[in-house]
Order: sequence, then C-alpha cells, then structure tokens
Amino acid sequence: AELEALVNQRFGGVARVDDGLIAQAEKLLQAGNHEEALKLYGQVLAQNPDGPRRLRVRGGMAESLAALKKPAEATAQLAELAKDGAAGPALA
Repeated sequence: AELEALVNQRFGGVARVDDGLIAQAEKLLQAGNHEEALKLYGQVLAQNPDGPRRLRVRGGMAESLAALKKPAEATAQLAELAKDGAAGPALA
C-alpha cells in the first residue's frame, strides 16, 4: 500500500493508464496478435519511458519481436531491459 501511494504520487494516474494498455497488450500477445501487442507496448514506452512498468513493457516487446522473427530488434529490447534492470530496482 505504501509503495502504491508513492507510485501514485510520482506518476499520478499514468500507472493506471499504463496498466490498462499493458493488460490489453498481454491479451493480444497471448492470442498471437504480436503486431498489435507490439504497438501497445510501444505506445506505453513512448508515453512513459521511465515509468514504473518499463521492464515489463520491454519484456513484452522483446517477446513480440521474437515471435515476429525480428531477432535483432528483440535482442536490442533485451539489452535495454538488462541495462535498465542493472541500474536499480524498478516496479515491473
């Protein structure tokens, strides 16, 4: 509860909007609609690149890109994820 209050204070309603878009992207990913999932993940990352869900988003993007047979782009997302994760803990 305390952590959630800090996130809401820092990011306002952004985290809730991100959560909705991420949930949609995850459903699309599970349904095999990787192009649309990738678009939603990209939208979240573009609107909030330092947001509390960025690691989760990058992971979803990497999975979508791998499924679309774009290994170089998937690897780039994984590298960003690793670099971002190594910088310190984030809310995923």
